[in-house]
Amino acid sequence: MIVEKLKVKLAGGEQQALVKPPTDDLEAYQLYLQGRFFWAQRRAGLMKGLRCFEAALARDPDYALAHAGVADVYTLLGFYGYARPADVMPKARAAAERALAIDPNLAEAHCSLGFILLSSDRNIPAAQRALRRAIELKPSYVPARYWFASSFSP
Repeated sequence: MIVEKLKVKLAGGEQQALVKPPTDDLEAYQLYLQGRFFWAQRRAGLMKGLRCFEAALARDPDYALAHAGVADVYTLLGFYGYARPADVMPKARAAAERALAIDPNLAEAHCSLGFILLSSDRNIPAAQRALRRAIELKPSYVPARYWFASSFSP
């Protein structure tokens, strides 16, 4: 009785997916998750993460989350001084823009672009707009909240 009352009722009589999977390729998804794991470790993990994201994109070139992952790796490589910003920031921006072209409502992509605007361009208003949009789309996405808060630092 209680279970029946808690079931989600969808309009139109057709059962529709409540969540669209980011990719149909399970291996690409696993590679993306591994990439995020390594990305979060920083240092040597960044290059491992990049290899995972690129492998995911080799399987699914339209995998927006993997493009955002590539953007995040390149941005951190420049931010931490592991690579020359002039070498990696154009790659970061291209990956973030590709992710947004694929999925304009992807919070992670807005966050990626926001961090680029913040760390490389030093365009605080544009960075805050992008990061605010990421937070609107996915309030639980911690990197967006972290970089948004960082945008208020002197």
